[in-house]
Amino acid sequence: MMMMTQLVQGATRVPDVDSHTPNCLDLLLTTDPDRYSVSISAPLGSSDHCLVKSVSVYSPPDPSPRGTRRMWRYRSADWDGMRSFFACYPWQPTCFSSEDASSCADAVTDVLRQGMEYYIPFSDVSASGGARPWFGAECSRANALKRAAYRAWVDSRTRDSLDVSEKKKAFNRAAKSCKKVMQRSRFDHISRIGNKLASYPAGSKAFWSLAKSVESNFCRPSLPPLLRPDGSLAHTAEEKANLFASLFAESSRLDSGDASPPAAPDGGETTYPVAIICLMFET
Repeated sequence: MMMMTQLVQGATRVPDVDSHTPNCLDLLLTTDPDRYSVSISAPLGSSDHCLVKSVSVYSPPDPSPRGTRRMWRYRSADWDGMRSFFACYPWQPTCFSSEDASSCADAVTDVLRQGMEYYIPFSDVSASGGARPWFGAECSRANALKRAAYRAWVDSRTRDSLDVSEKKKAFNRAAKSCKKVMQRSRFDHISRIGNKLASYPAGSKAFWSLAKSVESNFCRPSLPPLLRPDGSLAHTAEEKANLFASLFAESSRLDSGDASPPAAPDGGETTYPVAIICLMFET
């Protein structure tokens, strides 16, 4: 029988209600706990779930340069070429190059990464904070206060101190304050972009450059416009939902016509008359 060890020992969900008890929602089981290190950090953003990080001693090093993040453009990948590459690759020398399973796993990982780099376009982008231009000094201070309150609560919980409840309340206050600061910062940033966009002449190069930059930061609907029975198009999410609801209702309607309801079975005992009322619903 294999003995499994749970690596996550602390609470990973911290409710924002003071009377609710924190608990552990994450299971990370292994037969070799000495090869992993687990850390639990304060929740990100407005979430009540802590950030759980697990690192294995066998984790391959990050091939991208330091301070960058590798972005794979899967939509432009040559999947047929990559399948052919993996199908023709001499796997036997790679998979059985050593009696050490970890060395073989590293060799297979190198081949997989090589195939990805050959057939999937990628770019190494900066991992700095430029992706969140609204995250300023005020957000940084609020986030630091939240992390400090979280560490104080965890320390008090570990030592079974009498002020655990007060420390949790302090963390909840810091988390809510941090959420408000970030929301206000994002709103102010969007307002500044709107004012800047309005100040540019319509159709100018500066106008379209900023407009395209802003557009790329918003999610686009994955569902294209839908054609209505009358030939018009449904563009918004509400219009598409109503169109789907009408289609499902039309397809689910049963036309019983003049059919009579089935007779009640004779159970051999005295039965009372059963009144059946047919109701037609139009959606």
